[in-house]
Amino acid sequence: MRSDLSPLDQLLLEGVFTADDMSDLVRVRAAKRLAWTVPAPDGPDASPTEPGEQVALVRSEGEIDYALARFVAANCAVAGAFTDSPTPFVLKGGLAVFACFAGPRRSKDADMSPSSLEVEIEGLQPPDLITAPAGMRLLDPTQETDDGWRIPIEFTTTTGDDQLRVICDLSKAVRVIRRQPAIKRPFDSPFTTAPLMVWVACPEEIIAEKTSALLRRRNGRLRDILDIGHLLDRAEEIDLDVAKIRPIAVEAILELLEFSNLKQAVRDRIETRMLAANDLSWVKDEIGTIGRNAKAKDWKEQVADVVIGAPSILDATDHLLERWSALGLLEVSGDSLAPVPGHG
Repeated sequence: MRSDLSPLDQLLLEGVFTADDMSDLVRVRAAKRLAWTVPAPDGPDASPTEPGEQVALVRSEGEIDYALARFVAANCAVAGAFTDSPTPFVLKGGLAVFACFAGPRRSKDADMSPSSLEVEIEGLQPPDLITAPAGMRLLDPTQETDDGWRIPIEFTTTTGDDQLRVICDLSKAVRVIRRQPAIKRPFDSPFTTAPLMVWVACPEEIIAEKTSALLRRRNGRLRDILDIGHLLDRAEEIDLDVAKIRPIAVEAILELLEFSNLKQAVRDRIETRMLAANDLSWVKDEIGTIGRNAKAKDWKEQVADVVIGAPSILDATDHLLERWSALGLLEVSGDSLAPVPGHG
């Protein structure tokens, strides 16, 4: 091991990324490895392609996947002398579900959060916090809030003809109650020749945060219905601790009260049923309502156009609620909800 090398350079030295020309990786290997067999159409929202047809990613999608793999390797990889302690930031969100937990939905951005309270963020800006691999350039954040930044990362395509972008949603906040220890998971990519191990948020935390995001943004986060359902499907395989989800979800949902644009009905349920009655059963009902009332165009844009052979929004919602009930997720218990400071 070369302790003087960055995680990405260490991975390149070890041969995790191939030494092939990048254009060959995108043009040839993406076409060979990133293909699906389309299932038979089923229902009005089914894919129009014929059953059994091989569908490969278009070139721009291969470019984006390659850029994201290199970006994650540069910032979240388990490499060098740091194999037992997380990098300053850990991967979470949709890309983590897709690449680390075999999720069905590709992602065009990388969500990252601080790995511990020791991460120094105060006064720093994104260029001082995250690494842009060679050939990729951090642009000024398109959005900055108290919680973090939304950072475009520009890169040149393999032919040099175009500039494409991926996004990093970088969180500033370390949530003391919610933050669980990061775990090591392989990052599945067609552009690596050996398993790329990265630091990623635990699945319990991903589920809790996606549940909170769905309650707040509703039609804007319909993709979370598919992602949560997928993680619950794999509960045994990924050793999911369902009981751990409840306290994490409580804190994440209570944080919604800080948002001025939160739907009033959701605010009322948090204040009366959670804080007053120690009841979380309404969360499942709310998700059912969101799924049943979802706009078809939003589901098409977020899921159906991205996932080959994706289910309808109604089927995805029903499946999620079935798994939710079978696992007893967020069931009423005798313990206190232990609200975060300021909400008690």
